[in-house]
Amino acid sequence: MTWQAVARKDFSDAIRSWWLWGLSALFILIFTLPIYFIAEGIGVGAQEATDPEAAAVLTSDLLVQVLLLVSAPFVPIIAIVIAYAAIAGERDSGTLKLLLSLPHSRADVVAGKLLGRGGVIVLPILLATVLSALVVVLSALELRAGTFVQFALLTALLGVVFVAIAVGISAAARTGKQAMVGTVGIYVLFTVLWNSFLSGLNELLSEYAPVGDETLMHLQLVLALANPVEAYRSLVGSISYTEAFTGGEDPTYVARIDALATFEHQLLFAETFETLPAYYSDFAVLLVFVSWIALLPLVGFLVFRDEDL
Repeated sequence: MTWQAVARKDFSDAIRSWWLWGLSALFILIFTLPIYFIAEGIGVGAQEATDPEAAAVLTSDLLVQVLLLVSAPFVPIIAIVIAYAAIAGERDSGTLKLLLSLPHSRADVVAGKLLGRGGVIVLPILLATVLSALVVVLSALELRAGTFVQFALLTALLGVVFVAIAVGISAAARTGKQAMVGTVGIYVLFTVLWNSFLSGLNELLSEYAPVGDETLMHLQLVLALANPVEAYRSLVGSISYTEAFTGGEDPTYVARIDALATFEHQLLFAETFETLPAYYSDFAVLLVFVSWIALLPLVGFLVFRDEDL
């Protein structure tokens, strides 16, 4: 299968360049620096001596919540930078025709670029989380390995999702400039404009459509979790929220409520459901999250397949 050859070449090119090593250093810095401020800046020893409940919160779960503030906006934009020119850039330079003159189909090119560029972002993320876990062990924080491993995997998956989005757009774009504009637009939509879009849709439906509050709540939550960045935040919240943080509530339940953009709908959700419905479970959200890896590359391939180069 020649997509494997495309992926190997893409990944090996990254290893020979500064990309992989530069990203590794950047992720290591971002993932380890907060440990100092949490473990030392807050003063763990003083907390343990005066407030056992506060000390119980000072674990790697707290670090995960801090890292989430950085990883949610940062990982997608790095993935986009890595992958937006994966195919469109080769089209601009003329090397795409050379690549397709070898025994590679257009499907091989899309799949290989997705796998190769995905590896370029996954490896630094996993390396950074392993090293940050070692730093946690040496600090005054308590390492909760299960949560930390899940956070690492979800963060790597977030990187792959946005690599897939960028590769799909790159396959459909005719120039590198179009690919850059498209991927930046998607990033801004998902990280900046999505809640505004949901609020505007909510107001339109409330005013012009005979839709009840409960239906609007469901629609808002489904659309919120369809956003891969919000799905990532909600999944990480589900694994890292503690009972001390949620006031005894189920962490997954609280993580889903947090995804709702309006306080009114958060209250309505709490009044409607005493327990979390199965269709809002971690497994269901994860399925939607993972589906982005196939969706955009497939759309991009369908456009790319019929393009005259």
